[in-house]
Amino acid sequence: MDGVSAFALSEKNFSFYLLTFLWAGAIKGHENDFSPIASNLTEVISVARRSARTLTEVELEFMLIVWDLGEVTTEDMLKGLSKTGRDLSDGSVRKILSILLRKGYLSRRKEGRGFVYWATVPEGQAKRSMLVDLLKRAFDGSAALLVASLLDTREVRKGDIEEIRRLIAEHEREGIE
Repeated sequence: MDGVSAFALSEKNFSFYLLTFLWAGAIKGHENDFSPIASNLTEVISVARRSARTLTEVELEFMLIVWDLGEVTTEDMLKGLSKTGRDLSDGSVRKILSILLRKGYLSRRKEGRGFVYWATVPEGQAKRSMLVDLLKRAFDGSAALLVASLLDTREVRKGDIEEIRRLIAEHEREGIE
């Protein structure tokens, strides 16, 4: 398990490590008894589940389309993705929709031969959650470091800085009252 818990596992990595642990147990003479590796396996599952709540780049693209349209079918998603230049197969779209269902971002109902999907997590809530995750993982919880890094990129326009100042002042006024 050395090094495995040092990074969040993707679903592919999780499958690889699960098979590795099972194989290691068999080699050590534990063909029918996986208890020696159970604690490691529990840790791998725990790490994989923690990381699974955040949205990948493609999952975010899907959610942006859902939030924009309200409800979507697989066909709606294919059309929306093609407008952004991302061409995926019908099977890939269904797979990503099922991942979003499992993560709790979508719900669905049967309609005809297919399903209709809608967001169960509001856009603002999902974006705040992503920002908090980034803040914790990349900036050790420091909002000041996050803002300093953003300003260092030179991607912030003068109008953005003025709006940020206004929002900070508004936030301070609301906190005092």
